[in-house]
Amino acid sequence: MIYLDTSLLVTLLAGEPRSLSLLPWAARQGGGQLWISQWTRTEAAGALAARVRGGHLRPQRLPQALLDLGTGPWLMVEIEPMDHDLAAAWAGDIGLVLRGGDALHLAIARRTGFPMATLDNGMASAARKLGLPLVDLPG
Repeated sequence: MIYLDTSLLVTLLAGEPRSLSLLPWAARQGGGQLWISQWTRTEAAGALAARVRGGHLRPQRLPQALLDLGTGPWLMVEIEPMDHDLAAAWAGDIGLVLRGGDALHLAIARRTGFPMATLDNGMASAARKLGLPLVDLPG
């Protein structure tokens, strides 16, 4: 099982150049292997809309991307109060250099034991410092 963070999910949904290597990878994972949280879904919706506002995603593509976000091949992991507590501690650690939302992704991955799939170098660096497993992604 693999926990997808927002950077990876948005790349898949927005049809960015990197998605050409990631889509086949995601398809090979099979049912029940890819997981996101409600936070991932919320953050991804905002990031997709921001890409439209910034001119990096065609407005016509947004409705389908948002539909795919809710119906993709990923399952939903619940967020628990302890995830917020751990995320707050990590977000407050100046050595980790984490935004609150990124710390929450890592806390969820820690609790579930799922390795993290991310395209965010800062989050990957913090995950390594914390001893959390990361997925090697193609291309």
